[in-house]
Amino acid sequence: MSTLPSPSSTSSKSHQHEPRPSSSDHTFPSRVRLGICAMDKKARSKPMSEILSRLDDAHFEIIFFGDELILRADVSSWPVCDVLIAFHSSGYPLDKAEKYVEMRQPFVLNDLKMQRILMDRRKVYDLLEESG
Repeated sequence: MSTLPSPSSTSSKSHQHEPRPSSSDHTFPSRVRLGICAMDKKARSKPMSEILSRLDDAHFEIIFFGDELILRADVSSWPVCDVLIAFHSSGYPLDKAEKYVEMRQPFVLNDLKMQRILMDRRKVYDLLEESG
């Protein structure tokens, strides 16, 4: 996984894999489909590339959603993945990402609802106050 696909490409192969296991089945297919649902600038950054380069290609298929898909396509046409990483940034449609998670129910590595809280410093303050 030394090179990343171009920002305009997404993996269309992901639509042709076996269906994601049901929520009651905690096993994944032999190769986990890891969706990167973030704007290209973050998804293809050096830190993200470094993290992804440490994953074994034999166990993970990395699927970049890309700006074009995230901004313009309906979530029903987004690729199916087993695990999702989604990062909010300027111009990112967090509502669409939340809708995708509700519809496809992947294992989500970061809490999208908490990302919404982080966008409002008053809510962050309230959360910190509640935590002591």
